[in-house]
Amino acid sequence: MSFYLAEIKELRKDLVESYKGGDLKRALFLGKQLLEIYKQNGGLGTQGFAEDTHNVGVIFDEIGLYDKAVECYLEAATIKKTRCGESVSFADTLNNLAIAYSKMGQHEAALQTHMRVLDLREKKLGRDHIDYIHTLYNIGNTHEALDQYDDALESLGQALEMSYCCKTLQMMDIADIHASMARCYEYKGNFKKAIFYFEFALDIIEKKQGVKSLHYITNATSLVSVCQKSEFIGLAVEYCEKVVEIRRQMFPQGHLDYVNNLNYLAALCRKDGQFDKALKFHKIALDLIEKHFGQKCFSYSDILDKIAIGFCYKKDFTKALEYSQRALELRSKTLPEGEVEITKSYMTLGEIADKMGDYAQATFYFQNALAVREKNMEDCRGAIADTWNKIAQLFDRQGAYEAAAFMYEVALKIRDSYFSAKNDTDVYFMKSLAQTRGKQGEFTRAVLTCLEMEKVARKLYGKEHPKYATALKHVGVAYQKSGDLFTAGRYLEQALNIQREALDEDNPIYIKTLEIFAEVCFNRGDCVRAIQLYKERNDVNFEETAQDRREAACTLLAIGNCYLKLGDKEKSKAYFTEAEEKIKRCHIIPNEKYNQLKAMFESGKNGSFQASQPGRKRMRDGEQRCLEQTIAFLIQFYEKAENTVENEKKKKAFMAFSLGEMHQRLGKKEEAINWYTLAEKESEPEYYVRACTRLGEAYYAYGQEEKAFQKFLNVKEYIGEYGNPHSADYCKILGHIGDYFYKKGDKERALGFYDSWNQLYKELNLPDCLSYDNRVEKICKILTASDRYKEAVEEYCVLAMSIRDREGETARFAKLLLRMAILYIHLCNTREAETLLDRVLILAGKSGIASENFAKVCDKVGRLYSLAGLEEKAIEALKLAYNQSLQGKKCITKEGLQLLSRLLWKNGDNKAYFSIKNGCEME
Repeated sequence: MSFYLAEIKELRKDLVESYKGGDLKRALFLGKQLLEIYKQNGGLGTQGFAEDTHNVGVIFDEIGLYDKAVECYLEAATIKKTRCGESVSFADTLNNLAIAYSKMGQHEAALQTHMRVLDLREKKLGRDHIDYIHTLYNIGNTHEALDQYDDALESLGQALEMSYCCKTLQMMDIADIHASMARCYEYKGNFKKAIFYFEFALDIIEKKQGVKSLHYITNATSLVSVCQKSEFIGLAVEYCEKVVEIRRQMFPQGHLDYVNNLNYLAALCRKDGQFDKALKFHKIALDLIEKHFGQKCFSYSDILDKIAIGFCYKKDFTKALEYSQRALELRSKTLPEGEVEITKSYMTLGEIADKMGDYAQATFYFQNALAVREKNMEDCRGAIADTWNKIAQLFDRQGAYEAAAFMYEVALKIRDSYFSAKNDTDVYFMKSLAQTRGKQGEFTRAVLTCLEMEKVARKLYGKEHPKYATALKHVGVAYQKSGDLFTAGRYLEQALNIQREALDEDNPIYIKTLEIFAEVCFNRGDCVRAIQLYKERNDVNFEETAQDRREAACTLLAIGNCYLKLGDKEKSKAYFTEAEEKIKRCHIIPNEKYNQLKAMFESGKNGSFQASQPGRKRMRDGEQRCLEQTIAFLIQFYEKAENTVENEKKKKAFMAFSLGEMHQRLGKKEEAINWYTLAEKESEPEYYVRACTRLGEAYYAYGQEEKAFQKFLNVKEYIGEYGNPHSADYCKILGHIGDYFYKKGDKERALGFYDSWNQLYKELNLPDCLSYDNRVEKICKILTASDRYKEAVEEYCVLAMSIRDREGETARFAKLLLRMAILYIHLCNTREAETLLDRVLILAGKSGIASENFAKVCDKVGRLYSLAGLEEKAIEALKLAYNQSLQGKKCITKEGLQLLSRLLWKNGDNKAYFSIKNGCEME
């Protein structure tokens, strides 16, 4: 017996020496020999056998045979528990078992085992023991692997808190806890905290190990990624440059990882506007690839393309074309004809042509890429969708919005047919489609696309991620452009709250949302909130560059406009003066934003701020030329398309539709109608409704109401039979038919269609916009003309509240209050009429009671007071209007003057009566 134990002791000593010396193969051989001796001598159930089985499991673990390691740990744990109960040694074996489960990807089993270990170590060692802290850390990492980031952060946070009191815990362990917490915050999208914890971890690693370690490189690379995601590109460049330099010193420069790091750094530099630096790093990478792998290496051509794009950003198009052509020649020589890899050159050449403004050439290159990729459909669906997206962007920039929208839709459908789940790319395409719809003036469709995008983003990222906040921001902007400022503000505020928590307050993403929300608050009349937001924007502008100072001037001028709208002219002037002085000191010309704010200030001084309404900008000469070039190209594309091939027929129909849209934008009536007609004839059911509707709208716009009406009826019947009558398209057609009958004077039939339209609009929860407001006003006018005053006042009330929520208490809102007051007078409801008329005077007085606008409102309200039997209030209001008229302003009407005279005579106020007769001012 003693001989057997002595032999085991000797073998165990050799095993430990081999393991420490890194000779794992010999260690494993000795371990198996040890276990065999136990077996031969009947020692399988002993504590020593359990310990040595545990050690053999450790060796299996080290060489990556995790299933074998698990077998050993399970066997060792069973024996230890049988012999000594749930001891510290038993917990140690379970700990190793849990880690092995994690390495095998069995995270649920790992988590359960770690939780057991935590309970045992708390009972045996206490919560302040280093092993207990290590287990909390392991549990945190396991939750992270299971995407349970909140649970992970809870465990890691506990481990970190306890680490401050544990003197035996190494600083590198604390660094690892910080790094794990940083990763969890990154996955959750809280980039502000992720950056903090990564920087803390790096600081510890640098102090304890120095920067020349894989540990430092790994965490620094992760930090670069977080900085990039949070748009802190300058900080990302700083850390990435450091990583590249460390790699250069530690590893051979010809290694592909080093080359990839250089290219990544160059891409970051380009994004940060450091174009020369970007080119320098790309050229270093190019030289290394040529030296170690030769010019035939695919990476060589890829870097040539990257250099070409770098020169493109510098607007050195000669150099850009030179490098890109070299890449194309190399690929053409080394690749078989039709190889997908060659499309990279076509895409680069297309981007260069696009930057040069040669849109026809850019389209030619993109189409070449598309043709090759479509021949390799199964392997290239993602790339095909990306190519359609590039072409869409090209047409978008040229003002060919319908063509661009069609291509975005094609790209999305390709992705839907190939990818089972949506990802970042789908969200990006949907955002682009929505923005294009907004440029078309299709605000309802833009909002609906954004709402769909928001649902996808919520599912992808969760409700706390800044990417989800970005989706919310785009929904808010879509509502803003549709005119629904209340809903826009709700989405923007939600986005801002997420970004405030997840990003630093000087983060460019957060600042952009802040500015948009402030603009919305200003336009809807919430100037106090707008001032608060603009001041927050100003606080994070450190004015380091001339552009920053110009931006500060814009912010000051925006605050000045807010105070002007609030009626505080003194503060407004002070901010305007400060803005003007700052713009002069920055020594660069005012940008378009500043000029717009200044024009707004000048108009606002007279109390003439206008509510923000959606509308298309006037086309510039350059845009018109681009559009005409696009038309010429699309006509060629249309004429070449085959009528016999299904896909070509669909493209041909939509090209005709797009040509109709572009001619419509150019004001070319006959051409627009001709192309719309061709689109209608060639469209498939999927697009027939859209083409026929647009043709009807074009006829209506050009005064051909009967033709328009027939098209609208065709669409209505088609949807009723083949489509979905509970859809936005059907709602739109009901509105158009109502407009037709209204214009024809058939108010009852118009009202029938308007009622159906209004009900469906609300059921579909479509966004309120100017066209919606106009139709509701028509409904109210019809009801009023039919003496249905009660129904009319109800509709006006809903419309007024909607406009107040969206725009604030604007002149349009006040006008609706007046109309409601008239209806209440007809209904003999003096009390409600008086309340509304009082409110109108208060709103008008905000621009100053000495203003011409206020006096005109007094004239109108005074006459209505009289109709309601409120003669004293009528006299006071008309007196104000009369006195302002004596200043040379036409503020009181002939009817108002006659009414005032009659009321004064009736009340026996002879002095005031004769003052009017003599054209003198009244007290």
